[in-house]
Formats: sequence, C-alpha cells, structure tokens
Amino acid sequence: MNHLTLYRAGRVTGWISILTGLALVGFVLSIAVSASYIQYEGTMPISARSLGSSNLVISAEVGLSNQGVYSLEGFHMSLHLLNPQGELVATGSTATSSLPARSTVEIPLSIHTDLSSPIVSLLVTHNSTLKAHAWINATYATLVPVHLTLTEDYPWGAPFYGFSTSWGTPSNLSNGTVSLPIHVSFANYFPIPDYGTLGMSVFSTNGTRCGGGSLSLPVIATGSSFSGGTHLHLAQGCDYAGGTLTLLYTDPLVTLEIPPQVIP
Repeated sequence: MNHLTLYRAGRVTGWISILTGLALVGFVLSIAVSASYIQYEGTMPISARSLGSSNLVISAEVGLSNQGVYSLEGFHMSLHLLNPQGELVATGSTATSSLPARSTVEIPLSIHTDLSSPIVSLLVTHNSTLKAHAWINATYATLVPVHLTLTEDYPWGAPFYGFSTSWGTPSNLSNGTVSLPIHVSFANYFPIPDYGTLGMSVFSTNGTRCGGGSLSLPVIATGSSFSGGTHLHLAQGCDYAGGTLTLLYTDPLVTLEIPPQVIP
C-alpha cells in the first residue's frame, strides 16, 4: 500500500470521525432542546386517608407535559413541601412510570404529612402558599440519564379555614348534667369535601374532662362554609371556664385533630 492510499484512507477515516462526532453532538443537542419542553402542569389532590392517629396521606395527581420528540422512561419524582418559613411540612413521591413524547399525563403522587407537628397542624385551619421542591430522575431517549429539579408555588387550602367557636348560656338539666350550647363555623378550601363528624371534649384548667358531645357535618364542598351548633353535656361542678375544647374530625377515611380552642 503506497503513501497516497494511506493518506486517502486516513482522510476518509477522519471525515467519518468528524461526521460521527457532529451526529452525536446533534443528537445530544436535540435531546437538550427536547428536554426543555418538559413542563410541570400542576398538582391536584383527589383523596385523603389517615394512617394512625396523626399521619395523613394525600393522594394527588401531578400533571407533566412532554412536548419533545423523545420519551422519558423510568420516571420517578420525589417532593418536599415547605411552608413560607422554609420548614418541611410534607414529603411525597411517585411510582416509577413513563412520559411519552408529545403527551401530557397525570402521574399518581402520594404526599405524607405528620399532623402531630405544630407547624403542620396550623395548616388544618390556615391557608398558605407552600413551596414545592421536586427532584426527577429518568432516562431520556432511552440513553441519557436525566436529573431535573422543579420549584413551584403550591397554594394550600385549609379544610377548616378560620375555625371558630362561640358559646351560649349553660343550663342545668334534670339528670344532673349541664347543657352548654356551642356554635362552630369554618370554610373548606381543601380540594376534598368535609362530610364527617366533629367530636368535642371539654377539659377544665387542671386537665379534668368535664364532658363533651359531637356534631354531624353535612357535605361541605370545596369553597363552601359551614355554620352550626349543638349542646355539650358536662358534669355539674366541673369548672370549664378558661379550660380547653379539643376537637377530632372523623370521616370514613380520615381522622384529623383540629387545633384546640380556649373556652372563655
């Protein structure tokens, strides 16, 4: 083989390397451009259930749009929800799934929160704008590992927003108990209706339980308000003035403590 043949073969090999490199660069650039079309479309809670006395699991759907030309495989998302003070109030995760090219899908998301935490229990009666931090791991175009971070505001609507109580005049009953009228009011801004029972217990300032009662709630849709009352039955002689009213909401799926109220 003469030098001219070797030279020509080397040039051909060089051009093949250059073209291969350009093709690879073009592929990577197309992936990068296509990945920029992945968008977060929002999170919508669809149901809630209790695990134990204080753990609440909210089932939600995360909307994601992939308008690129490649599919997203092995998709998994982890989520942290922070209050305006930067404190962690809930964590979440999705099952592993896929996001086809040029599609918008709803991916199931489970959010876990511990209502025994004071910073979390505040969300039962107060609306807030939470900060959602999401970490996404996936494989793009079947070849390239992708690690994405999303940060979005998440409007939180309280299920018992502005919960308040007012009290009537007590009366002695013939059975030796005291009937104490109570009136409660609140609004439901959570995306799931309230429709359970409010259990109420009255405690004196020294921690003695004086008695209590319950109030059945109708279906209170999102954005609706409730105002209603009942009578609590207390032991005579139990000094409840300045004491505490504890409240426990229950429905077929959820058990939820509402922050206690001070009795005037």
